[in-house]
Amino acid sequence: MANQILKDARLWMGGYNLSGDANRMVIDLSAELQDDSVLEDTARSRMAGLLLTSLQCEGFWRAGSAAPDDVLDGYFALADVPVSACPIAGGGAVGDRAFTFRALLGEFQRGAAVGELLRYSAGAEGSGGVPLVRGAVLENATRTNSGNASGVQLGALAADQKLYVALHVLSADGSTPSLTVKVQSDDNSSFTSATDRLTFSAKSAIGYDWGSVDGAVTDDWWRINCTISGSGPSFRVVAVAGIR
Repeated sequence: MANQILKDARLWMGGYNLSGDANRMVIDLSAELQDDSVLEDTARSRMAGLLLTSLQCEGFWRAGSAAPDDVLDGYFALADVPVSACPIAGGGAVGDRAFTFRALLGEFQRGAAVGELLRYSAGAEGSGGVPLVRGAVLENATRTNSGNASGVQLGALAADQKLYVALHVLSADGSTPSLTVKVQSDDNSSFTSATDRLTFSAKSAIGYDWGSVDGAVTDDWWRINCTISGSGPSFRVVAVAGIR
C-alpha cells in the first residue's frame, strides 16, 4: 500500500464519534522489556513482558451533547470503554483496516493561550487484559431495517486465538427502538450456511459493547447481522473486529 496521509479518518470512543473534533491521534502498542541477562552474557539481554496499549488524541474543545467535553468527562476513569480507530481515508468502509481496544481514560486536559483556539487533549491506556487488536471495520452505517452487512475475510481462528469485536452505537432514534447485533461466520463470502458466533445485548440508546469468540473456528468470513424493531427506528452502528 502507498504512503498514507491522515485525512477523513475515524476515531470512535464508546457510543460517540470524535472524528469531527480531533485533529491528532496516536495509538501505541508496546511491550515491557524485562532484563534476563545472566553472568556469562557480554551484553544486555531482554525478553518481552506484558503488553501495553495507549491512546493520545487532541483537538478542538466544545461542550454539549456528543461534544468532546461531555463525552470525555463522561468516560473519564471508566474502565473497559471500547476505542476504535480507522486511519484509512474514506470514512471507515466495511473491510477497511482498523484497530480497537478497551480503554481506561486517565488523562483529560483543556486549555490554550489567549487568542488561540481552545483545545483539549486526552490519554487512555488499555484495560480488560486484551492488548491492541488489529482488524477491520465490519459495519459503519445507519440502519433502519434488519439485515446483514457485507462479509469480511478476517481469517479462521486457531485454538489459542479469539475474535474480538467492538460495537459502537452512535445514535438511536424512533419510538421504542431496539437493536440486536450478532456476529456471524461462514466458510464462503455468500454466507450460505451462516453460523451465529456472538450476540450482543439489545440496544435502545447510544452505547457500546465488547465481546469475543473463542477459537478454534475454521470459518474465515465474518459479518454483522442486525435485528431492528420499533416505530420508525434508526441506529448508527459501527463494529470493528480483529483476531489475536
